[in-house]
Amino acid sequence: MRWREYKANSMTNNILRPFIIGSKNIRGKIVKLDQALDQVLTSHDYNDAISKILGEALLAISLIGSDMKSGGILTLQFQSEGDIRIFVADVTGDLHIRGYVEYNDNIDFTNKNNAKDLFDKGYLVVTIDPADSNQRYQGIVEIKGDTISEMLTNYIVTSEQIETVIKVAVNKIDGKWVGGGLILQKLPSNEEEDLKLWEDAEVFANSVKDEELLSNEIDDLSLLKRLFGMHDVIAFDQRVVEAKCRCSHLKALKLLQTLDKEELETLKVDGKLIVKCQYCNKTNEFTHI
Repeated sequence: MRWREYKANSMTNNILRPFIIGSKNIRGKIVKLDQALDQVLTSHDYNDAISKILGEALLAISLIGSDMKSGGILTLQFQSEGDIRIFVADVTGDLHIRGYVEYNDNIDFTNKNNAKDLFDKGYLVVTIDPADSNQRYQGIVEIKGDTISEMLTNYIVTSEQIETVIKVAVNKIDGKWVGGGLILQKLPSNEEEDLKLWEDAEVFANSVKDEELLSNEIDDLSLLKRLFGMHDVIAFDQRVVEAKCRCSHLKALKLLQTLDKEELETLKVDGKLIVKCQYCNKTNEFTHI
């Protein structure tokens, strides 16, 4: 076994670490979140079932979107015929995450144990806004699978034709939301060595337990060694993941400036215009425009 680590320190539990196995054709990333995930999920008073699937989506898009350049944005949306009206999560190239959900108040959450139970039929939409281009990329696929991981795996395999394994886990521990995830991908290659290595690595990736992804006693390097330690692995430096919204007082002002005076008057509450961010719940107040 050859194990190489580049600046493989353990800085925080809100981290993402890239790695490759054997050759550059089999790559992966591992993510572990606590404070950042809890901050996003507790900024709204969601039912725990909603918070769980939003947390899974935030973990998954962190894994998928981490290759973007600084300034890029990857947005995940579910358009469903079920009880969830709006479901949006996004990540920037700097690994800033945010998300929000709107759903019917009368949902009966009994026996709704995964994303499929909540979304019913519909479409998964992935939008990429690159940092260095004005050209937006958007992919749309039918929702297939029971979990967020399965749905996004189906999207990647369908739209990019890249063999992929995604595993994520989210839970509330001691009143705080924590999560962990793993993605493993095989880039196009017909080399026999890569094919055999992928078979092994895929089995090991699928063997990861939720408890391992969630445990704060098993760091990312220890988990990588447990899963793939019998192979040549190169682990790269960690990156920090943050809960960070892109709303601002200036953006709220510019939004209000698009409305006419009569409409602005109808929106006033006690003489004030109040703009509330759907993502982080922060409010901006204006007495005049």
